[in-house]
Amino acid sequence: MGSRWKGGKNEQRECDGCSEQESQPSAFIGIGHHDQGMQQLNLEGKNYCTAKTLDISDSDKRKHFMLSVKMFSGNSDISVFLSEWIKVISKLSKKKQSLKNADLCIASGTKVALFNRLQSRTGSTRYLHIEGEEFAGRDGSIHYGQIVRLERSDTGMAFSRLII
Repeated sequence: MGSRWKGGKNEQRECDGCSEQESQPSAFIGIGHHDQGMQQLNLEGKNYCTAKTLDISDSDKRKHFMLSVKMFSGNSDISVFLSEWIKVISKLSKKKQSLKNADLCIASGTKVALFNRLQSRTGSTRYLHIEGEEFAGRDGSIHYGQIVRLERSDTGMAFSRLII
C-alpha cells in the first residue's frame, strides 16, 4: 500500500468454513464514502490492481474528492482505505479560463494523473500517472493551453506533446 493512503488494518483474516475462493481477498473502489457506484477491482492473486473507469459526472460540482477502497475476505470486512484529497481540474468555459485562475494551476512537485482522449471518444483514452520530482520541468505552474511533453527521467521514454 502506498504512502498516500490512510487507514486500514494490515492484517490477514481467516474465514472459518469458507472455500479457498471465498477466503480470497476482494476489493471495491469508489469516489467518496458512499457504497453507490463502487466497482470491484480484479486482484487475480496479485498485490495490485487498477480501475480504469472512475469518473465524476459533469453535474457534480465537487472541487476535491477522495478515493475509497474497501477490502473484504469472505464475508468479513478487512478495512477501508482512503486516498488523500484529489483536486478536480476539468476544462472550463472560455470565459472562466484565465492564467490568474488558481483552480486551473498545477503547482510544481504536485502528484498528478493525466489522460487525454482523441475526439472525445472514451475508447481512445490514454492514461499516464506521474509521481515524484521527475515531472518538474520548471518552477511555477502549468496552465490550460500550454504544451507539455511528459518524459521518464530514468529511461528517456516520452509521450507525444500534449496541450493542457
